Amino acid sequence: MDLSRNNFHGELPEGLSHLGRLKVLNLTINNLSGKVPSWLSSFQNLQYLSHANNSFTGVIPPAICNVSTLKSLSLSFNSLSGKLPIEIGNLQSLKKLSIEYNYLSGSVPSKIFNISSLEIISFLSNSLSGSLPADMCSPPRRIKWLNLSDNKLGGQIPSTWFHCSQLQMLSLSINQFIGTIPNEIGNLTALEELYLGVNNFRATIPEQFCNLHRLKQLWIEEASLTGSIPAQLFNISTLLVVVLNDNILSGNLPLSNRQRLPNLEVLSARGNKLHGVIPASISNASNLYYLNLARNKFSGPIADSLGDLRLLEHLNLGQNYFTCEPSILELSFISSLTKCKYLEFLGMNDNSFNGSIPKSIGNLSHSIEKIFASESELMGSIPDWFGYLSNLLLLSLYGNHLTGSVPYTFKSLQKLQALNLENNLLSGPPPHHFCDMSSLYIVTMGQNQISGAIPSCLGNVTSLGNAKLEGSNKFKFVSK
Repeated sequence: MDLSRNNFHGELPEGLSHLGRLKVLNLTINNLSGKVPSWLSSFQNLQYLSHANNSFTGVIPPAICNVSTLKSLSLSFNSLSGKLPIEIGNLQSLKKLSIEYNYLSGSVPSKIFNISSLEIISFLSNSLSGSLPADMCSPPRRIKWLNLSDNKLGGQIPSTWFHCSQLQMLSLSINQFIGTIPNEIGNLTALEELYLGVNNFRATIPEQFCNLHRLKQLWIEEASLTGSIPAQLFNISTLLVVVLNDNILSGNLPLSNRQRLPNLEVLSARGNKLHGVIPASISNASNLYYLNLARNKFSGPIADSLGDLRLLEHLNLGQNYFTCEPSILELSFISSLTKCKYLEFLGMNDNSFNGSIPKSIGNLSHSIEKIFASESELMGSIPDWFGYLSNLLLLSLYGNHLTGSVPYTFKSLQKLQALNLENNLLSGPPPHHFCDMSSLYIVTMGQNQISGAIPSCLGNVTSLGNAKLEGSNKFKFVSK
């Protein structure tokens, strides 16, 4: 019986219990409330039961675990509380157990893992606590999908867990795990997705990761990881996403010409202590569309080979120590990025370029929406060519050494909403052409050397919500 996606409300009528031969009861996505009734145990032929996406409260009745024929049980997205009944271990035909987004507390009963038929387990986003049962995979089980993320589980991850060689997805993120990531993780040769972020391991990334030949998704952010990124990690040609943000990783970004990474789409190692240059071989990741290496200690000129990442949409290299080529004194890598026709975000703030913005900035993708280049030791004038970036929404150039006037071509930036030119060496009269920028909401230009009368037409720019025009003693506007 499929009663999903209706607008049923109130409690379940006990009259349903007379449908003794029922095999499927799907009540997903309704407005049902009250407690999960114990009389559900009368369905002795039931194989599929879903109360997901309702408003059930109270505890999970142990009586429901008497339905020995159950193969799939889903109680996700409700307001259930209390502990997981140990009697769930009696459901020896169960293949899928999903009780996500509730308020369950207490420990995970080890008896659940004695169900030899169980393939999918998800207790995502509850308040489960305690340590994990060490004997979960002893003897090895059929579990393929295990999601315990967003709970209060702690202690060390038992090395015996990695005897579950059929695991394809393992998610333990947003918990309180400590200690090491066991080397035995390399035994999970069927693993495709691994999520271990937001824990407190204070450990290194095991070299045994290189045995995970089918791995596609790797997320270990905010987990106090130390040491270097193993070069062997990038030998996994199936990788789609690697996220190692906000750890304490050091060393170089270990990419070489031998590593092709034909499938890699996302690489993010923001907020670590990685250093050295960005290897030119990063261009081997030809499908990369998201690259975030901000808040590290990278230095030297930015590799022109980034321009070979033709699918790049998001590039964030801010808060590093990048410089310009000494012989050029210009941000030459920007010219290479003109080949990236899908680029939407460019972050290069808080660096040590000591160079100028090239005219080629105007040849960036017409899809570019945000450019952050503040406090990057930029010199010279602001190129007129910015006016060609017709879809630009935000431009931040504050805290540099930029000179000259604000280009008249800015009037072409009809979609620009936020502009920050504060704390530079800009001069000349106040820019009247701001009056023609119909989407402009925030303008910050303090701490410059601009002087003259505030254009009265600025009062007609109805979108303008925040204009900070005052600043140093040399920057005085006089009303007409």
